[in-house]
Amino acid sequence: MKDDIAIDPGDMEDFVKRFFQMNEMPMPTTEEPETLPDYGEVTLISFALYLTRRRAELLGGEILA
Repeated sequence: MKDDIAIDPGDMEDFVKRFFQMNEMPMPTTEEPETLPDYGEVTLISFALYLTRRRAELLGGEILA
């Protein structure tokens, strides 16, 4: 959807940190930082897909398309 809901860039890092904590995922470090999606291009749907993929990559499981 072209007119998908946008995410406030200031909230993105907080969302990721909370998501990692809730899913007991390894937290990013300075040696292995998390690369967040580009603020200018992220939408609610693309951000949800990013989180789903990261969870599957870090904890195993199915990656939904």
